Amino acid sequence: MSRATQTTLRKIDSIVTAAIALYLGDISSLPRAVKNKIFEVYRTFFTAYINIGRIKGISENETLENIAEMDEDLINYMQHFFSDYQDLYRGFMDLNRYAKELMQIDSIKHPEQFNEIVDNLLAGRNLFNDEHVFNQLRG
Repeated sequence: MSRATQTTLRKIDSIVTAAIALYLGDISSLPRAVKNKIFEVYRTFFTAYINIGRIKGISENETLENIAEMDEDLINYMQHFFSDYQDLYRGFMDLNRYAKELMQIDSIKHPEQFNEIVDNLLAGRNLFNDEHVFNQLRG
């Protein structure tokens, strides 16, 4: 792996950590498998987001600098580009929805509901409206 690639991956990992905190808040109380899944999906999503930015003629540095703002035009382009990106976009949106819902449930008082959402999150089930989740991320 080249030094430039390693630097980019470190930048992306740093952005992923910040984005998770920004969009979801503190996830430290979630099960390890859920935290790993969140990080994995965010990392894959933001790597693709940067690649779509390149396709659109936006420099990697510019995309990285503005990534917290989640350019809606770039997101819309991403979900209409290739089926892989569409699936990635849907998975990202679903993950955020499940994670936000999961963090509102008391796992002690409602273990069945908590475990059901954990299972859905880990399985990547698509049950939510993308626009609703995107608006939650933005607002």
